[in-house]
This record gives sequence, structure tokens and C-alpha cells, in this order.
Amino acid sequence: MKPKLLKTKEGVKVIIEKRTDVKGIIFELHFSAGALSDPIGKSGLAHFCEHAIMGFSTKKHTRAERANNHGKYQQFNAYTADYETCYLAMTTRDKIDEAVDALTESFSDIVYSQQDFDSEFKIISDEIVTRHKTNNKQRVFLLRSKVNKSKEVKNLGYTFAGSQETLNRIKLKDIQTFIEKYYNLANLTVNVVGNITENETKKLISKYIVPRLNKVGEKGFSIKNNLGYKEPAYYYEKACEKDKALMYIHYKILNYRTEEHYNRDWYIENRLISYVLNLIMFDFFRTKKELCYSCTCNIFQKVDGIYLSFNIGCQEENIAEVIKQYPEFIKIIFENFTEERLNQAKDVFIGSLNFDYNYLADIANINFRQYDIYGYLLDNKKTKQDEEFIKKFTYERALTILKGLIGKKPNLVILSNNEDYENFDYKDFCKKTIIKEK
Repeated sequence: MKPKLLKTKEGVKVIIEKRTDVKGIIFELHFSAGALSDPIGKSGLAHFCEHAIMGFSTKKHTRAERANNHGKYQQFNAYTADYETCYLAMTTRDKIDEAVDALTESFSDIVYSQQDFDSEFKIISDEIVTRHKTNNKQRVFLLRSKVNKSKEVKNLGYTFAGSQETLNRIKLKDIQTFIEKYYNLANLTVNVVGNITENETKKLISKYIVPRLNKVGEKGFSIKNNLGYKEPAYYYEKACEKDKALMYIHYKILNYRTEEHYNRDWYIENRLISYVLNLIMFDFFRTKKELCYSCTCNIFQKVDGIYLSFNIGCQEENIAEVIKQYPEFIKIIFENFTEERLNQAKDVFIGSLNFDYNYLADIANINFRQYDIYGYLLDNKKTKQDEEFIKKFTYERALTILKGLIGKKPNLVILSNNEDYENFDYKDFCKKTIIKEK
């Protein structure tokens, strides 16, 4: 069954994919309030709220009691991304009712305790230190050191947890304000995959989610609505940090509403391509006067489809030069997307498959949940099949896919505190960056 978009009688947006070939159920709650909804000067607030929802005590259960939920189900977790915060339960049919109950309990019954705040503050502080030490956000650069035998890779990472400086500015009241502002039904999309029916899903939403959330509230970051992006367009928003700027270029490559849902082979093809693009992007921007502190290429899932995304983080003073250089980067992609580099990527991925799927997710800089959400890793005994598929993936096929991507209008997002970009010439940008096959 292909993913189906629907609404409950209460107006909650749902994407459901019923799968009878797997035993598990993945139940996700996506709120359109992620790191880009953080107030200026308080980067990491959305991420801190994720910790609060999962870790603070509630009226019924203490912090310690709630911690047991993480081991009670196959997976009970949450993550913060740029445009959203997600809470998920990965479990079985017999436990789905209690799992959704536990997952959503704190939406209405959270206790804003200074003691719990201090405990989570310490955890996040340690996380920030660890991310900087291990380069956790920019794993692709560590992978690059393996392939190209580089001796050292600098820490270029920018994480949604913020910095220690911005974390120090966050107070308990900020947590409560953010949750009350953004955690509402209007900002919510429920994503369910597995052996569960539409009616069963609707009953769970009516029983546990609707009573625990306000119907309306302030919308999250403006460029993201609950069914993904609008038509290709340009968006400007103020950056979270006064001295930082971000540029996102999103190419939509599959629409759930009109095209077949992607399969495992499709996923592997595009991961290989995005890996090579990562290397090209890294080499290009890091040699351009040290313009960027972060540059990555990802293929990721939004609730309405699949996107290829180039993400560039820089100092505010460099954003104009980054925008100017991007068309040049697009033009040199095909010169640098070589068969040798694709073969390097294939070798790395095959080695990873033979080692462990978690390792594949780790080195490929992908969100593990975005891979297993459609049940592929609920039955991950396809290593040999994947290996054979990767070996047969040709350079010509990769170029065909790549030309299709770069030949489309992108969604351009500029996050900057320079208001000159509010009226940026998007049409001119597209003329310079859209590459049509001759």
C-alpha cells in the first residue's frame, strides 16, 4: 500500500502506510517546530523542549519511571531537526495502545520542575561537548578522511543542540513557553507505518493525542507547512544567531501524491549520489577562502515527498559570497562527479553493509529513522541483495538521476539577519543554477 494522506474528524493530518509484511508499527508525531523556530540568541531551545517532553516528570510518573519507557518498547525516541521535532514509538500491535499513551502523556501532564531542568541541562551540555569532539553532525567529513586518506578533519559541525553559550541563556520558563506556543494540533502531522489500519490509527489519535493538545497555536517556522513545501519558491527568515547565516537549496525529487513510493533500491541509488555530492561540495566551498563552517548534501523525507538538499552554514559576513558562488558550484558538479568517486562510494557502502546497518546509517550522515520508517530495517536480512544491487549501479545511471535533479527549480531558503535578502531575486538565481541537459 502506498502512503495515504488523510485527516481525522478532528482535523489532524495523518500519513499512513499499512504494511502486512512486517510485524512492527512505527508511530511518529511531527511538530513543525524545530531548530529554525528557536528565538534569536537561544539556539537549542527546540532541542531542549524535546528533552523536556521525553524526560521531565509528569503528574502520573516521575522522571525515573518515565525513563523505563525507553527500554519497554523496541524503540521509544525523539529527535530535533531544522524544520520539525519528532516523537516516535516503534513497537508491536499488542503494545501500540500503551506506547502511544506513554509517548503523548507529557503533552498535557508535564511538570515543569527546576530539578528536571537542571538534570537535562547537564545531559545536553555533555551532548554538545561530545558532538564537537566526535564531529557527530558532520560525519561525512570523517568518512572523507577514510576515502581520501586525509590526516586530519576539522570540526565543522553545527548542531541543533546549540552552543554552550546559547544553552546558558535558556531558562525553565522558555521551555514552557515554547511548548505551549508550538505543540498544537495545527502544527502536527502523524506518520504511521506498519501493520495497523486507518480506523485503528484514528482511534489512537482521538483517544490520546487530541485531548492532550490545544487545537490551535502559533505556527512553526514559516517555510514548512504540515504537508511539506509549497511549489518551488524563495523564502527568507531571520537567522537564529546574530553572526550566523544558513542557506538551504531543496530539490523535490518525489511526490507522494503523484508518484510511486520509493523502494529500497531507489534509496540506495540516491544515497550513493548524495555521498559523492557531499565530497564535491566539501572540496568546492572549503577551498573558497574558508567561506563555510558547514556544507552537506542530504536526501531526506518530508511528509509530502523526498528531497535532495544542499545545506551551507557560514558567518553572516560571508553569505553574499556563498550565494554568488553557488551557481559556479552547480556548474562544476558534472566535471567532478566522476566514475572513480562513485566507485569509492560503492566500496564504502558495500563494506558498511557487510559490517552493520547501524554503521551504514552512521557514516552516511543519514537519520536512521528516515531509513527504517518504512519497515526496511524491521527485516534487515537483505545485505547480499543490496550488495549485488550496488555493484550493478552504473555511472551512466547515476548521471541520469543527477541530471534530473539539477534540472529542476529548487526551494531556496536563506536564513540571515541581513534584511536585504528579504527581496532576493529568486528568478535570477534559478536562471543561473538550473542546468538543462543539452
